[in-house]
Amino acid sequence: MPIGLILSACEPPQSRGLKQGYADLSNAELLAKLRTMNGTPPEVLNHSELMQLMLPVIRADFAICDNYQYVHEEPYKCSISVYGGVSDQIETSTLSDWGQLFTGQCLVRLFPGGHFFILENEELVFSAVQRDILNFIDLSS
Repeated sequence: MPIGLILSACEPPQSRGLKQGYADLSNAELLAKLRTMNGTPPEVLNHSELMQLMLPVIRADFAICDNYQYVHEEPYKCSISVYGGVSDQIETSTLSDWGQLFTGQCLVRLFPGGHFFILENEELVFSAVQRDILNFIDLSS
């Protein structure tokens, strides 16, 4: 087992809401949704040949999320840090619920920004990752 795990910008599986249905959107609707997420540069989204290659992959990713069903298991034996953006669509209040799935410490860190807060706060996030890895090492000794 790992001594620690860092999770980012994701609701815990037991807190997931209803199916979002993004996988069922038309190509135009899916591109519009991707634009609202602010994680893909406009130059990429406007490149039609590239998007023809990427949309099936993106759609498959959303289909996995849409069809996932949580099954309760015994908690994993390690500590975790959970990162989130304060302006993300994911409810920051649910991030601490990840702690129910692990026996160790659960630390929640919030950063300025939305779902792709890492792109906006690289130094802050990298510094937090470094601190958290050192913390995992200390907790395991």
